Amino acid sequence: MKKQILLLALIILILSGCQEQAEQELVMSMAEDVNNLNSIMGSVPDYKQILDANEIKVSEDSFFREALATISPYCPLVVHGILIGGSRDGEWINASEIAGELTGSEIYSLYNMDGKLGQAVGSMVELETEDWRGPYTEQVELEYNLDIEFPTDPAYLFDNAFFAINCDSDVMPRIPVRQSLQSDIYKEIIADILAENGLNDAKVEILQNFKIDLDGDGTDEVILYAENVKEDNSTDYSSWRYDTSSGCFSILILRKIIDGEVRDFILKIDIHNREDNHDNFYVRYLFPVIGFADINGDGKMEIITTFHYYEGIGCDVYEVFDDGIELVLSNGFYV
Repeated sequence: MKKQILLLALIILILSGCQEQAEQELVMSMAEDVNNLNSIMGSVPDYKQILDANEIKVSEDSFFREALATISPYCPLVVHGILIGGSRDGEWINASEIAGELTGSEIYSLYNMDGKLGQAVGSMVELETEDWRGPYTEQVELEYNLDIEFPTDPAYLFDNAFFAINCDSDVMPRIPVRQSLQSDIYKEIIADILAENGLNDAKVEILQNFKIDLDGDGTDEVILYAENVKEDNSTDYSSWRYDTSSGCFSILILRKIIDGEVRDFILKIDIHNREDNHDNFYVRYLFPVIGFADINGDGKMEIITTFHYYEGIGCDVYEVFDDGIELVLSNGFYV
């Protein structure tokens, strides 16, 4: 009741001409109990209706928006403008289950391989159902202004990508270390795995090589992403095509020490043999890593990968256990 009286008094102040002071007092009052807005005035839309009914214009500057910003209990993850999903109380939750719980007042932190980049304001979730990106994909529009320069060195090929998360825990307790892309040992390991899966004598080009202690046990894991060289031609789709002369593949591998032995886990693999070549054309299915993050707050970091091909894009999240891995979140546009 006290807060309702305070709200009414502040609105009267606005009507009497003390708008700037009243705006700030109103916002700070709401921010004191932002998680209980419904008990104060019904809902945020009701507050807006009160002001609109009296033709009062409250500026939506950064001060106003940040005062109303909330930390979602669902730790929503957004990649490529797509809501991938989240986690609550250690349980993984799909995007469709939390889409209706986001209010559009969430402030997201933006991260890439090197850590935190900045912040962004996220919109309410929209379901796009009629465009080329496919049916019923949960989308979140992010508003941000990052004054940074992304590297152009080939070793940083995928570092233009970042992920956004609304969470109050330490999202990146450890930072990945980039390793050489020219390692003959790793190239041989990848070639052996490809041979085991039906592609012999593949030309391996490593595009990502990270080491990071994902589970916090003091021992680093290694994450490798490799593919063969794409065709060099003038077609519109050349950047999406495999080099069919040497066989076609993309592969993402996690190397982890278990009981004193190194084990290789294939997160993603796409192979086309020379013998299967149809008109010398294959659309590449690519899935590089774009980040590592502790999304569910257990101190262990998940692997965030993007996937894209000619008419599709999205994101997969893998949880790492003592004895393996599991795909826990996935969402994207498909045609």
